[in-house]
Amino acid sequence: KENTFNLPDFMFGKAGRWEQMMKNPPLISVIMSVYNEKEFIKQSIESILNQTEQSFEFIIYDDHSNDGTTELIQKIALKDDRIRLFEMESNRGLTVNLNSALAQTRGKYIARMDGDDICHPKRFEKQIRFLDMNPEIMLCSCTMLTIGETKPLFIHSYTQSEKIKCFLLLNPALPHPGFMFRAELYWKYGFQYDETFRQSQDYDFMTRVAHHYKLGNLKDTLIKYRMHAKSVTLSESGGQRKHADRVRLELLKELGVHLSGEEWNVYRKLSVKEQVDTDEEYRKAFDIIEHIIDSNKEARVYQQDALRETLIRFAAHWMLRNERLRSVRLILDFRIQYLYLFFKELAVSLWWQRVKTKIVMRNSFWRKDGEL
Repeated sequence: KENTFNLPDFMFGKAGRWEQMMKNPPLISVIMSVYNEKEFIKQSIESILNQTEQSFEFIIYDDHSNDGTTELIQKIALKDDRIRLFEMESNRGLTVNLNSALAQTRGKYIARMDGDDICHPKRFEKQIRFLDMNPEIMLCSCTMLTIGETKPLFIHSYTQSEKIKCFLLLNPALPHPGFMFRAELYWKYGFQYDETFRQSQDYDFMTRVAHHYKLGNLKDTLIKYRMHAKSVTLSESGGQRKHADRVRLELLKELGVHLSGEEWNVYRKLSVKEQVDTDEEYRKAFDIIEHIIDSNKEARVYQQDALRETLIRFAAHWMLRNERLRSVRLILDFRIQYLYLFFKELAVSLWWQRVKTKIVMRNSFWRKDGEL
């Protein structure tokens, strides 16, 4: 059961803003599901309310919080009638709440937000401009910078649609908290979250969209992504991996690729960039990648050159992360023909780790005390 938090009657009079909003739908519908986020929710909500693009409604589903989150949101909502709060009488989970929130949307664009993250003030402005300039793209995200209990790092992906689609074979290609998509994706074409996915629902969602439409990604760093003990990324990694494997298996099946138990273990290590036990596993990973590339020649699901570069560079990053300088010798032993892509990935990694970090950190927004 959903209980809607009702604001005072004077805010909803016949000539009130609510009626005006119903006549003039907002440009953006922001959807958020929260559970016990009292520590971070105020800062998160304020980062939405302070956007340079102010034409939005803010739909928040509170998943039966018991730490004071609900009362805090109510207090904030009294000051801004764009916030629509729905209170759950039991804990239903993120996926169900997101679908319920989608059904409440009225905007031309739909944006995701989490209760512990922080948006750059120009996030909506930049993403809408990007979608308006690229009408063929239905869903986009952006680069994020982690804050909180881990070392600050950038979560970024390819910006070319074909490479984003190829990247999905291994991992979610676009950060979920940065999602913005055209409303017709839901209202006209029926895309919503699969409620059999308690985690990795974003991976499944973007994969299904990518089968029919183009995805995009902004290079701009527009979200501070908070890592802490209660975050899904840290607290439910096992469940996330299980659901993510469902997506990976379906994508391989579509290509006609069937892996043995041993091959699947190697592929999973590759996808999560896990340390391997023997050098032979690196060799097997390249065998699997070449099998995927060869299978795609007949299936024609992915653009061939984009597939080859994306998978090889992903493997290169995996080896660089685990083996560092030793990875150069390994690539020479295993697949010397991929040396160019190996060093291309090395150059890009150094850019994001060293140069890009310095450029972004010059902006005071990314250096606020207590976040990094």
